[in-house]
Amino acid sequence: MNTRAILTGIVALFLATGPAHADTLPKEMLGKWCAASKPDSDQNSTYYERKCEPGHGLADGMTLRPNSIEYWEEGCNFTSITPRKSTSWWWGDDHKQKFEHYTTYEIKSKCMGMEEHWNTTIWLTYWPDGGRMEHISYVDNELPFDTNQKTREFCQQPADAYGPTSYWQLGEVEFTKRQDCESKVILKFEKDRYIIERDGEQRGFCRFATINTVWDPKLGVTTKGLGGPVTYITSQCPLGKTTLKVFWSKGSMYMQDVK
Repeated sequence: MNTRAILTGIVALFLATGPAHADTLPKEMLGKWCAASKPDSDQNSTYYERKCEPGHGLADGMTLRPNSIEYWEEGCNFTSITPRKSTSWWWGDDHKQKFEHYTTYEIKSKCMGMEEHWNTTIWLTYWPDGGRMEHISYVDNELPFDTNQKTREFCQQPADAYGPTSYWQLGEVEFTKRQDCESKVILKFEKDRYIIERDGEQRGFCRFATINTVWDPKLGVTTKGLGGPVTYITSQCPLGKTTLKVFWSKGSMYMQDVK
């Protein structure tokens, strides 16, 4: 028997027998969607559209139902749906800043696929005028960026008396970027910990205690904010617990200490 058919049947059964609840999505969002962009490995963001271009396969799409979502060989049952307020902004022809407010749906889910189970939080934003939808997801208690292929490294910014300590991500050209790290303090993230390195020497490590991604309505580059997911990483370090805040803005990843 076809493996795809077996997996699809298992996922369909899982979705059909999942927990029921009163909260549902608007009917305009339901149905089949095709990916209009490739998933971003760090932002976990993909844009979908109703119109499927030639060449789209099953692996590029998803099916959204009132209480569940199905992808290629995996699916999720919704346990809660919470509307969140977001803001987009742009500069108009009159050189004035324009704002548009819309709704993003935060969805807590229990998922299954390839004989595994996990919990995840999904954010769906639907723009009726363009027939497009943005899909963002983070697996609960996992880092908001991938460390399977390489260790992620972040350079500590020089101390700023007017704000929290911040970090920027080192790029692919390791040697050159390391020379640009003025503070000489680097955090090297692995699957379950991050290593603190100073002047090229390891000074200890912090083991992850909790990783929690939530919606921050003020996240963005203006005081009104765009709104978006923010991940808080709490770790046990040699001198006690610390918390780092990780978020995206203008296409770049930022990290800050939380006091």
